[in-house]
Amino acid sequence: MTAETLRSQVETARLWVREHVRGNVTGQAVRVSLGEAERDAAAATSRFAGWDPRGETRAVRSEVAALGTDVTETLARLRIAAEDGRWDALPALARPLARLSVRLESAARRADP
Repeated sequence: MTAETLRSQVETARLWVREHVRGNVTGQAVRVSLGEAERDAAAATSRFAGWDPRGETRAVRSEVAALGTDVTETLARLRIAAEDGRWDALPALARPLARLSVRLESAARRADP
């Protein structure tokens, strides 16, 4: 499901930022990984936007589509900061990811009871 895919990208980005702060990974690895996470989230969101659900699933679709946009935008901000070498900004820019992860997990549960 798209919510699970997006959550995976969110958690991957959180991991890379955390490990960079700890000094366990290089800036180059973080730049590449954040770029891949952003591209994967954008692709998943785009594919999902083409889905035309019926009935009660429309509300979940709308929520996941909006979350996909939020995830992609947050990952883009992280990637841009990494590309600019603004390493100190990454933890603050990554803060919304925890909330997005929780919301995506909840949406995934509602979509697949």
